[in-house]
Amino acid sequence: MPTTADLPGRIAALQAKIKELKMSKRDASAEVDEMKSLKAQMGDQKKDTGAAGGFQLKTPKGTTDHKPEAALLRRKIFSTLEGIFVKYGGSTIDTPVFELREILAGKYGEDSKLIYDLQDQGGELCSLRYDLTVSLTRGYIYKADM
Repeated sequence: MPTTADLPGRIAALQAKIKELKMSKRDASAEVDEMKSLKAQMGDQKKDTGAAGGFQLKTPKGTTDHKPEAALLRRKIFSTLEGIFVKYGGSTIDTPVFELREILAGKYGEDSKLIYDLQDQGGELCSLRYDLTVSLTRGYIYKADM
């Protein structure tokens, strides 16, 4: 049985091959079966090494954790940028990471793959925002009301 360190590389190679086969409209079922087998082996080896039920602590796709040094640097960069904006008449707004679903769906359509739905405790359907368009629009409205 290959070591756990070898498996991710083999799986990645199979994923690339499967993608290539599907793009050329050829059968990739053998490669898919092999990849499933390798993923199962990887899960079994994690269990053998003491990982609780194959559980792996990781961040969601498209996100990252910032280590303390990087977080400090990011804070300094954002603070510097904010200072520059304020110096030239800008102001800061802080907005939630989600918006009402109907607003985002109206912007990109119902079938958009960019929308991740949530439901708040009051029963309203909300979605994670994927850009700052709606938030910045509200910011301009707040600025005009001043």
